[in-house]
Amino acid sequence: MLDGSGVPGAHPVLGTLTFTGIVRGPLLSASVGYWVDREHTGRGLAGQALAHAVAYARDALCLHRL
Repeated sequence: MLDGSGVPGAHPVLGTLTFTGIVRGPLLSASVGYWVDREHTGRGLAGQALAHAVAYARDALCLHRL
């Protein structure tokens, strides 16, 4: 999630980003889905979240196709 959820005093959730259909083996890929709250669009939040997600997918999950 793009922000704290369920944590007392945390900011509201502004959106989510998910990996689905993770494929191992030679393909090493996944699909990415996301949404951003309509009141917070146009601020680059999805782009920032995707940049972090790509780094995580590459470094922690060893994926090379999204």
